Amino acid sequence: MGFGKDLWEFEVRRKAFHLLGLVYLAIYAALGRQGALWAIGIFGLWVWSTEWLRLRHAHWNERILEWFRSVSRGAERMRPSGIGYGALGVWLVIFFFSSPAIVAASVLLMVFGDAASALVGTRFGRHPIAGCFGKSWEGFSACLVTCFFLGRLFFPWTEALGAALTVSVLESAPLPLDDNLWTPLGAACAFHWFS
Repeated sequence: MGFGKDLWEFEVRRKAFHLLGLVYLAIYAALGRQGALWAIGIFGLWVWSTEWLRLRHAHWNERILEWFRSVSRGAERMRPSGIGYGALGVWLVIFFFSSPAIVAASVLLMVFGDAASALVGTRFGRHPIAGCFGKSWEGFSACLVTCFFLGRLFFPWTEALGAALTVSVLESAPLPLDDNLWTPLGAACAFHWFS
């Protein structure tokens, strides 16, 4: 929430890295549902194996964190990064929802809703959300607007608004694990439920 130029530059780098989440959509488009489940599942297992290794062996932890120094948070030194949670969240969406529109919209909301929230909240956030450390109403609003317009590319306004509200709440709430797990699942459930 308005912490300065260094934090802003870090968030820009981190959110640029998060754009790699769009590769899930490319895999889904190229391989179809079953192929994407296999490919993303294998990738997820590799990521979680790497996380397990690095969190149990200080040498590997330091080496891997050095590679991702410009985009990793300090808290990720002692806990899994968001990469594995994102892979798991997307895999679960593809597994439970057969609609290509729900899959595509859910991934887009995860990637761009998170980016809008972090970038706007870091740069312009002045009104903190009570009980949500580091989250602001400005970031929440940016996530809400971004997710609504992305949702409208696939669904009527009621479904888009329901999913946008769901993702914005999940993005801001102090939930266990990681928002990269909860936001695609929440978006998919909301699109399905409001349909």
